[in-house]
Amino acid sequence: MLGYCDMEGLRTTVWSDVFDGTYNDYQPKMEVLFEIMPLMTNVEIVVTIGTWCGDSKEHLPAFMRILKEMDFVFSKVTLIALDRNFDGGEAGLRPYNTEKVPTFIFFREGNELGRIIETPEGTLEEHMAKILGL
Repeated sequence: MLGYCDMEGLRTTVWSDVFDGTYNDYQPKMEVLFEIMPLMTNVEIVVTIGTWCGDSKEHLPAFMRILKEMDFVFSKVTLIALDRNFDGGEAGLRPYNTEKVPTFIFFREGNELGRIIETPEGTLEEHMAKILGL
């Protein structure tokens, strides 16, 4: 995959076995999700991934499962698949100044709140809580 993509693409390409397995198996810490859910108001997220990258294969499905558990609106998530040169096709070269994948970038009202780069500090949901101010 290259460029802008969505959940449908993740679940219907050759990556679907990897994605679905991790997505279905991931059990987020619900107590953390309940704390951050109110803080997700007006948050938009950009995620850059490499379908060739082990960290993307591990963390993107788990991240998407977290968003599902919080009933987050997926239309507020922009997914961009990069090649090994960090070219995002129509999204451009090094979109959002991505240096490593995956990169999860959180915005509120156009202002960047923070990033999870490659590997989260603790669990994904714990790192999200730090970004959102908990």
